[in-house]
Amino acid sequence: MPQEDTTRSDEPAILAVIDAIAKAVRSNDVDALIAHFAADVVVFDVLAPLEHKGTEALRRIWVTALAPFEGPVDYDVDHLGIWVSGDVAFSRGLGVFGGTTKAGQQVVHRMPTTLGFRKTAGCWKVIHQHVSTPFDRESGTLQLDLEE
Repeated sequence: MPQEDTTRSDEPAILAVIDAIAKAVRSNDVDALIAHFAADVVVFDVLAPLEHKGTEALRRIWVTALAPFEGPVDYDVDHLGIWVSGDVAFSRGLGVFGGTTKAGQQVVHRMPTTLGFRKTAGCWKVIHQHVSTPFDRESGTLQLDLEE
C-alpha cells in the first residue's frame, strides 16, 4: 500500500502551530507557547546548556529570552519551509526576534531555527527545536544582526 502524501493536508495545521508559537512569543505568553510542545521536547538552543529536555526547561529558556524586553516582542519566521511525511514533520526558517529592551535599546536578532513535529491523536506538537547563531570564525563573535 503506498504511503499517503500528507504534505498538502497537514501543512496548514503545522503552519497554524508555528503561527500560534509566534503569537505567543509576541505577546510574552510563555504558557501559550509551551502548549504547542510535547512534554518530552528536546531543545538545542543558543542559551546554555546546549541540550534542554522537557517543557520546564523550555519554559526557562523563554522566560530568560523574553525578560530583557519591555512590552510586546517582535517575532517572525522568514524563509519558512515545511516538510511532512506521515506523523512526523519538520520546518526550517530564520527566526527574527527582538524589540525594545527595558533599557530602551532596540534589538533585532536573526537565528536559524528548525522544528521537528510529531502528530499524536490528530494534534501536531513540537518534539525538537534547534536554534543556532552564526558567528565570525576569525573573531569568534556572534552575528545576530545578519540580514541574509
